[in-house]
Amino acid sequence: MTPAQVAAIRHLVGLTFKELGIDLGINPRTIRGWESGMYAPSPAKVSAIRKLRGEHDAELQELLDKEASEGFVKIPTGPRPLGWYVALTARLLDQRPNAQVTRSPSLDS
Repeated sequence: MTPAQVAAIRHLVGLTFKELGIDLGINPRTIRGWESGMYAPSPAKVSAIRKLRGEHDAELQELLDKEASEGFVKIPTGPRPLGWYVALTARLLDQRPNAQVTRSPSLDS
């Protein structure tokens, strides 16, 4: 996985260096090193990053399906950081610009 791919996926799923580091169980500086090209993630970490991207994709698909069937979507809250849900909203609106989207009040704070 290239430095640009690591950075793109991290941004796509809406996580900071710290948040991704927590998710992967590593120091955020390690992620900075990957993104700057100082060193590369191990195959296990590449797999974990891809899995995280897959989880975001799956959650997005659920929201797209819900919007298609119900005509609106309420962005969920949950165990993930705020950026995760903001990124989901952005990706949803990228695919469905006219979607009716609401957010839980806790996402607004």
